[in-house]
Amino acid sequence: MRISFSSSRMLKSLVFVAAFLLFSGTVRPGNIFGQTTGITLSDIWASPKYYAKGAEEIRWMKDDNRYSRLERIQKDKTELNIYDVQSGKKLETILDESTLKDPATGEALTVLRYEFSPKESFVLLVTESYPLYRHSSSERVMLYDRKNNRIAKLFDGKPVYSPSFSPDESKIAFVFQNNLYVAPLTSLKAEQITKDGKKNSIINGMCDWVYEEEFSFTKAYEWAPDGNKIAWLRFDESDVPEYGMDLYNSLYPERETFKYPKAGEKNALVQLYIRDLLKNKNTQVDLGTETDQYIPRIAWTNAGDQLMALRMNRLQNKLDFLLINGKDGSNKVLMQEVSKAWVDIHEHMAVQLYFLKDNKNFIWVSEKDGYTHLYLHSLESGEGQKLTSGNWDVTDFYGVDEAMGFVYFAAADRSPMERHLFRVTLSGTALTPLSQDAGTHSAAFSTGFNYFVHSYSNDTLPPQIVLRTRETSEIRVLEDNARLKESLKNLKLHKKTYLTIPGADGTNLNAWMIRPNDFDASRKYPVLMYVYGGPGSQTVKNAWEGPNAFWYQHLADKGYIIISVDNRGTGNRGSAFKMSTYRQLGKLEAEDQIAAANWIKNQSWADGERIGIWGWSFGGYVTALCLTKGQGVFKAGISVAPVTNWKYYDTIYTERFLQTPQLNESGYEDNSPVNYAKNLEGRYLLIHGTADDNVHLQNSMDFAQALIRNGKDFEMFMYPDRNHSIYGPGVRIHLYRKMTKFIEENL
Repeated sequence: MRISFSSSRMLKSLVFVAAFLLFSGTVRPGNIFGQTTGITLSDIWASPKYYAKGAEEIRWMKDDNRYSRLERIQKDKTELNIYDVQSGKKLETILDESTLKDPATGEALTVLRYEFSPKESFVLLVTESYPLYRHSSSERVMLYDRKNNRIAKLFDGKPVYSPSFSPDESKIAFVFQNNLYVAPLTSLKAEQITKDGKKNSIINGMCDWVYEEEFSFTKAYEWAPDGNKIAWLRFDESDVPEYGMDLYNSLYPERETFKYPKAGEKNALVQLYIRDLLKNKNTQVDLGTETDQYIPRIAWTNAGDQLMALRMNRLQNKLDFLLINGKDGSNKVLMQEVSKAWVDIHEHMAVQLYFLKDNKNFIWVSEKDGYTHLYLHSLESGEGQKLTSGNWDVTDFYGVDEAMGFVYFAAADRSPMERHLFRVTLSGTALTPLSQDAGTHSAAFSTGFNYFVHSYSNDTLPPQIVLRTRETSEIRVLEDNARLKESLKNLKLHKKTYLTIPGADGTNLNAWMIRPNDFDASRKYPVLMYVYGGPGSQTVKNAWEGPNAFWYQHLADKGYIIISVDNRGTGNRGSAFKMSTYRQLGKLEAEDQIAAANWIKNQSWADGERIGIWGWSFGGYVTALCLTKGQGVFKAGISVAPVTNWKYYDTIYTERFLQTPQLNESGYEDNSPVNYAKNLEGRYLLIHGTADDNVHLQNSMDFAQALIRNGKDFEMFMYPDRNHSIYGPGVRIHLYRKMTKFIEENL
């Protein structure tokens, strides 16, 4: 090809610029130096290549020497098998393709999940599931009678919610069209316990949207120990405002509406009832004169006729423990927990409220002394004693081996960035560690606590799942992710390091950093920060992180440094650190991320003109604040599904940390990005799913309006009919391709 004079001069200029960039030590987007992983976006989001396996779920049998597994033997073949714990030998196949058939049509059944009845005479089989919200689904259920080798449809195969066996194995309860039903297992002829259930009005036995999302439970009924009574919550959401969203899946978009109480608005009126199934009598429990309150937990004690309900005020800083007489509904306040900020329900824990079989004591998880610990309380007086203590947080509570007198739990004792397993005696002495290796450990104990499934990982080790005895001796490995570990050997992974970075007030904040393999401190690298930052959360944890970790490796291949910082308000550094953001949500979080960016800017290896930040949900909110309050420290940012004004988010979450807008107007307005749109600096990409029932699209639309009014350029992308997770066929790779391109073009 002949090059004209002007083209030749242009080529020389380009060569000069390239040479200048190389020898000046500035790393440009897409430049690849040294060893790279070669990981592609397709590897991460369009294939299982780097996905870690989990062990197929184990269900412990009541004799403690066996467990069951639902196993996919072939693509179209499923078996429910029972195994011996010690030998691993298959003892029995309960169901296989010859028995897993629809009794009416003879067609093969696909089992999604299963559950044994308390005495293991029946098996509940879920064959179809239809999601409602984040945790709830209606399900088509079959019941397998092991004694008679018979499968029958529950409720004629209609989709039901929250089916569960009675403790005496005589009945099964479920919710259908917002009403509670009970059916004897002998006939499955269902009795309708409530009759006033109505969509967007009255709910019996299952939660409304906000309870499900923020208190993390869906089954709002509980069986008494003898199976003769059932307690349930009734939600009257008639006066709760509705939220509507369009689904673009038909000629005329379908309008979906549901009750969603936004901060400061009306909540559902919640009542508690007890049904005496022998007398066919309903009793309403007196929950006091205050009706604008929450009942985040109900549970029967082991006394048979004694129920405990937790009653919490709307501001969530006072929690009453109500002991209720199951015969007449009378009650007393056993004890009360109060806080200057909020009382945490710890909804992520396997157990938080545990009644001992002696029916004299119960265990409760509380952070009333400044750290999260286990307490043993009297059911007579409410008085309690600490079972654990120290300047560290209990992170999970697994239960009690009452025969041996041991309490099992996990804690962030060595570091907020790790989780380790422990047991302690019921007297609060002899604390014994059950895990040693650095990283994150969790456990699932057998019925009698003689065995447990031990899962652990760290930032370089995929999940290892091992079956152990109570004394931690290894029985066998259930999953070691050998295939993935072998794949990782062939990758030149960019190393993750841990460090502390000073926050806005000088507090040392935990952080991790991924640097390119050829890192040279004399060069200047663009930096992308990742933030979540919400109350009690963590991004800086020594654990296997999954797909996003490989995306950061992909970006490091291109010459980026990636950093994540846990700002004030995040978890497992005690309640003072976590609750420091109370009534001013977003303020300290953004200040700390901005301070961290300024610290990075002053490092010799950072290109201070090319610092970016991204986050999802609460992280998207903090990202928006950083670009509007950051005074230009960030060159670019990506917000995915962000809250942009807390008045648009739900009552329970928002008011827990901010109180109501009526009580704390400045806490809402002073830290809402929509109010600072005029100050936006840097390139900005705003992404949202149009069917997000959690953080509504309204947030991004309002922010977009504010940015437009103030003449601010930005990019915006919508994912039709996608919820808060923005997931679906082809969706994630599209999303991450878009974000990667934006980062390369703007950072």
